[in-house]
Amino acid sequence: MEMQAVFIAHGPFTTDMKAHHQSRSKSSDSWYSAGGNIYIMKAFRNVELYDLVINLLGIVDHAAPTNGTPGFWERYL
Repeated sequence: MEMQAVFIAHGPFTTDMKAHHQSRSKSSDSWYSAGGNIYIMKAFRNVELYDLVINLLGIVDHAAPTNGTPGFWERYL
């Protein structure tokens, strides 16, 4: 069994990110609504967290190579 990450966030970033993702895909299976402004993102592999942090910090050009999925966060960010 492989470990999976849970990404918990709240605020304009998460609301905007979900709206953007849903506008690109009519049948979004990556997000689930828990009511109100609470959204749950489908589980993903822990190795993807490094690429998320690198993207958020804006230092992709300096990132070390990993075995993460290339472009995994492009659909969200």
